[in-house]
Amino acid sequence: TYPFEIEDLAKDILNKPTKIVVESTHSESIIEQVFYESNYNEKYQNTLRLFDKYKPNSVLIFCNTKLECDELAEKLKKNN
Repeated sequence: TYPFEIEDLAKDILNKPTKIVVESTHSESIIEQVFYESNYNEKYQNTLRLFDKYKPNSVLIFCNTKLECDELAEKLKKNN
């Protein structure tokens, strides 16, 4: 989800943008959202601690750059 202003901006900038709407397959009551801010040097260790604490089935992690996401994903894959 994103604000209406972002959708308008996308229509102005993108050439023939397509909006994809996906229906949720689960109720919102079972989704827990948690936000932790972490600097680059601590993100991997903090992520491991959070995985150990919450034991999530799925997770979404944001980084500042694609390279940071790739590096974190590679470290996490090596750790299993």
